[in-house]
Amino acid sequence: MKVRCFIIISIVLALAGGGYAKEPGTGRGSMAKPTGAKGEDTETTIDINNIEMFVTNIGAFAYDVGASRGQYDGLYFPKGTDKTAVYASGLWIGATVRDTIRVAIAEYSQEYGPGKMIDPPGTWDDPDKTEYRLYKISKALNPDADGNYEDDWRDWPVEDGAPVVEVAPDSTIPLILGDQTLWCVYNDADPSRHSNMETDALGLEVQQTTFAFNRTGALGYTVFLKLKIINKGLNILDSTYIALWSDPDLGGASDDLVGSDTTLSLGYCYNATNNDNVYGRKPPAVGYDFFQGPIVPSSGDTAWVSGRPVPDYRNLPMTSFNKYINGTDPLTAQEVYWYMMGLDAVVSGGAPYINPTTGEVTTYAMSGDPILGTGWLDSDPADRRFMLCSGPFTMAPGDTQEVVGAIIVGQGKDRLSSISALKFYDQAAQDAFDKNFDLPSPPPHPVVEASPGDGKVILSWGTRSQDEYQEAEYSFEGYNVYQGASVAGPWQRIATYDLVNGVRIVEDRVFDVDVGYPVEKPVQFGSDVGLSQSIEITDDAIMGGNLSNGKTYYFAVTAYSLSETESPKTLENAMDPIPVVPQENPAGTVINPVTVSYSRTNPSIPPTTDEVDVSVVNRNDVTGDDYQVSFSPVVPPLQFVSARGESITVNYYWNLLNQTTGDTLLQDQYYLYEDEALDFHPFKVVDGLLVKVLGSYKSELQSVSHENLNTAHDRGLSWVNWGLCCFNGAAGYGINFFGSTLDPATMPDSFFTVEFEFTNDIDSTGVIGVPAGQKAYKYDRPGYAYTGFYQVPFTVWKVVGGERVMQLNACFVEWTESAVYDSTWDPDATDVGGREYLFIMKSQYDANGGVYDDDNWGPAADVLYAGGFRLRGVTGYIDQGDVLRFQWACPADDNDIFSFSTKDVVATPAAQAKLDLKKIKVVPNPYFNHSSYEIDQFHRMVKFTNLPEKCTIRVFNLAGDLVRTLEKDDPTTSLLTWNLLTERQLPIASGIYIYYVDAPGVGSIFGKMAIFMEKEQLRTW
Repeated sequence: MKVRCFIIISIVLALAGGGYAKEPGTGRGSMAKPTGAKGEDTETTIDINNIEMFVTNIGAFAYDVGASRGQYDGLYFPKGTDKTAVYASGLWIGATVRDTIRVAIAEYSQEYGPGKMIDPPGTWDDPDKTEYRLYKISKALNPDADGNYEDDWRDWPVEDGAPVVEVAPDSTIPLILGDQTLWCVYNDADPSRHSNMETDALGLEVQQTTFAFNRTGALGYTVFLKLKIINKGLNILDSTYIALWSDPDLGGASDDLVGSDTTLSLGYCYNATNNDNVYGRKPPAVGYDFFQGPIVPSSGDTAWVSGRPVPDYRNLPMTSFNKYINGTDPLTAQEVYWYMMGLDAVVSGGAPYINPTTGEVTTYAMSGDPILGTGWLDSDPADRRFMLCSGPFTMAPGDTQEVVGAIIVGQGKDRLSSISALKFYDQAAQDAFDKNFDLPSPPPHPVVEASPGDGKVILSWGTRSQDEYQEAEYSFEGYNVYQGASVAGPWQRIATYDLVNGVRIVEDRVFDVDVGYPVEKPVQFGSDVGLSQSIEITDDAIMGGNLSNGKTYYFAVTAYSLSETESPKTLENAMDPIPVVPQENPAGTVINPVTVSYSRTNPSIPPTTDEVDVSVVNRNDVTGDDYQVSFSPVVPPLQFVSARGESITVNYYWNLLNQTTGDTLLQDQYYLYEDEALDFHPFKVVDGLLVKVLGSYKSELQSVSHENLNTAHDRGLSWVNWGLCCFNGAAGYGINFFGSTLDPATMPDSFFTVEFEFTNDIDSTGVIGVPAGQKAYKYDRPGYAYTGFYQVPFTVWKVVGGERVMQLNACFVEWTESAVYDSTWDPDATDVGGREYLFIMKSQYDANGGVYDDDNWGPAADVLYAGGFRLRGVTGYIDQGDVLRFQWACPADDNDIFSFSTKDVVATPAAQAKLDLKKIKVVPNPYFNHSSYEIDQFHRMVKFTNLPEKCTIRVFNLAGDLVRTLEKDDPTTSLLTWNLLTERQLPIASGIYIYYVDAPGVGSIFGKMAIFMEKEQLRTW
C-alpha cells in the first residue's frame, strides 16, 4: 500500500475547514477536497472475471476512495488475492470556454458528484438521492449477501439513462453487457466540487457503464468502460480532450515503467525488473485502451457509435500519451490541459516532446517496444502516473459523445512476456468490441456446492450448464475440475467429464505463458468418459499426497463448449475459486449410517436389483426429515451411447422427495451404472446428503462376482465366455434352451440371479475332486449324447432379494481338446484347452434326473446361463465356501420405492464427546518459523483441530500467565485458528505453551505446544 501523506493531511485540514495537501517530499501537490458525502458510492467492485476493480459514481475507478479494505489501492489482480496492479484511476476532461481552460478530474480527489443534470441547463440534481447509487447486475441474477443484485435489477434507473433492451412493445429489461454490468450517472456541474484545479464547471453529465465477461482468454482479463458524455451546460466546449488517467503502482510502486503503442491506442505500465516486491518474478503488465474514441466530422469517412455507423465522421484514436512521476503532478488547469494535449506540462512549461530516437516532435511519450528494446523507452523506474488522451473535439450544448475504453491485465512468465500477453489480450478485446460484442458465450457457469469431509472434499453441481446452453454453432461438451495452488492459481486440471462422442483433445490459438507469445496448442483434454455432476477428491494435485485436514484448498469447476466451424474452437468459463477446508466432524459427533428400506406397490412383481446408497456429506445440513426415492417413466425414452459404443435406452427417471416438507429435491435424475461410462452422472448433494441410485439401465447379466465366505484368499478359479443363452438354440449344440413356446418379448422376465457354492477343498495338485455334492448331467461333446449323472463339487441356487429360494440343476460338457476327458468335473490350468463348460438350468434340482427325458434335452431343459471354467494357474485353488454369483439386473420402475429417515443420523452423545476430547491437537506442533496455513510471514497461525461444537481455549506460558483466550461457538467446523498473538495483539515469544480446552457439559483437557518464532525481517528491501 502506498502511504500518501497528502490524504492524511487533507483529512486533518478538512476537520479545520479545508485546505491544501502536498505529495510527500516533492514541493508540489494537488488541491484536495475530502470525499465521502452521503450519496457517494465508493465500495462497489466489478468482480466477474480475473480482475476485481473498485468502481464509483464520482468519476474515479480502480481506486478504493474510502479505503474500505484498509488501503486505497483500487484494482486487485488476480481476483481473490491482496495483490494490486492499480492504485487509482479516473476520468479527466478538459476544454476551453471562451479561451478559458476548464477541467474536471477524478484523481486523489474528485470533481464529479453523483446524479444527473436537470433543467434549467447547467443545474444538477440532489446528489444524495438513493437512486443515484451504483447499480450492479449480472446475467445469472445471483444476489449478493444483501440481495443488492435483485434490488438493482428491479430498480434499474431507465429514466436516468440506464441501458435497456426491448423485450416487447412498451416493455424493457436492463441491458447486461458482458456477464456483469455496473451503471451510474454523475456530473461536474457543482462548482464547489472543483476545488482541485479550481476552474468553473464544464456542465457535463456522464453516464458510465462498466462491464466484464466471465470466461477464459482475453475477456477474462479485461474490464470495459463505456462513457456517454452529454453537454447539459450553457457553453460550447471547444478543443475538448478526454483522458483515462492512472496511478498504476504495479505491485511495488517504485519500480514502474510505462509505454505506449500507437497502433493499438494502448498505454501501459510494466515492471522494471523481474523482482517485484508484490508479484515476485512474474510481474504482470496493466494497460488502458480507447476502443472507441470521440467522433469528429470527416467527409467520406464513417464513425461507429454503439455498433451503428455515423457517416462523414471518424472516431479519434488515442491522440496523446503522457506520463509523469510522483512529484511532478499538475497543479493548475493549464498544466492538466498541457498533459492532455501531449505536452511536457511541468518540466518544460508546455513544450512539445521530442522523440530522442527520431528527433521528431511527438505527442506519444515512450512509444518504443520494450520487448525488442527499440525506440523511445522509459527509464529510471519510479512511482509513475500516466494518461492516454483523445481530442480535440467540440461539444455544443446538447451534444453527446460516447467513448469506450478498457483496463486490461496481462501476465506472462516475466515482465516482458507480460507485455506480450497484454497486447495479445488487447487485440482480442478490440476484436470483440469491433464485433459489437456479438460473441458466442460459453455454457452457463456451474453452480457448485462444496462439502468438506475427513481428508476429502465433495464437489457437486447441477445440469444447468448443459440444459440451458443455447449458442449457434457451439454445443456443450463437458466439465473441467481444477485445483489451484492459491485462490488465484496456478490451476491444475484434475478431472474432465465430457460427452461420449469421439471428441478428445482440442487445439486452439491462445497466449502461451511459457513461450511468451500466441501459439496453437491443446486446450481441452476430453477422454470420452461421460458427464458427471459430482466428484470426491482425496488427493492433493498440487503438493502430492492426501488432502490434509485443516488446510484450505481451492477448487473450481468450469463448463466448456465446442464448435467445428467457429474461432475460437472452444469456449470455457473463467475460474470461480471455491475454498474448502477438509476436517473431521466436531468432537463427539457421531454419524450413524442411513438405513434405506425397500417396498413395492405390487408385491407380485419381482423386486428390483437396483440399490439406493445414501451418505452424509455435510452433517450441518442434515434436516432429520424423512425421504423417499421413487421412479417415473421417461416419455419418450431417452437414447444414449455408452463409452463402449452400446446403444442405451433409459426408460425411468428417479426422483427424491422430502416427505416431511413435501418438497421434491431432485427430479428426473438418471442412473449411474458403475460398469458403464455413460454420459450422465448427475448426483449432487442436497440437505447434506449424497443420494445415489445404482443399478442397470436394462434387464441383463449385470455382473459376475467371485467371493469366499470363509477366507481371504485370492481365488484360483477363472471363468470364460459367460453370457446369456440365446432363445433359438446355441449354434453347433443343437439345443433348444428355452423351448419353442417362449415368447421373446417376455424373455427378460425369465432371468434371475443365481449363485453356486463350492462344497469341498481342492487337493494339493490343484485339481478339483468330486466328492459327494450336487449331481450334474454330463454330455459327450462330439455327439452331445447324455452319458451319465455325475457328482460336481458345488450346488447351484436361484436367488431372489438376496436370499436363496430354490436349488437348480446344472450340466457340464467337457472340452474335447483337453488332455483330460474323463467324465469328471476338472478344469485344468496346465492345458490350453483345459476347461469345463457349465450350463445353469432354470429347472429345479432333481437328484434322479427326471427332467431330462431325451438326448437333446427337450423343451423342459431351460438353460439360463452358459460359460466355461478353468483354473487361473498351477497353484490356483478353490476353498470350500467359494461362491460365484451371476447377478441378473432388474431395473427399477414405478413399482419400486426406497425410503429412509435422517432423524437419528447425527448424534452427539456426551460420553463420545468426552472421549473425543483426547483427539484435540494443535497443528503444526512444534511450530517452527511458519506453517503450511500461512500466506506470508505477516500472518502467523496454528490450528486447533477436532474441537467440539462449543468450547473455550485458554493458552498459558510456563509461568502460568494467561496469554490468550479463544472462543469457539460454531457447530459447522471442528477447527479454530490462533494467529499467535497475545490478548494485546502482540506476537508471542518462542517457548513452550500450555492450552486448556473447556467444553461446557462435556469436559476439559490440557495439552502443550512448542512455538519457535523467527526473527521478523522484510523479505525485500
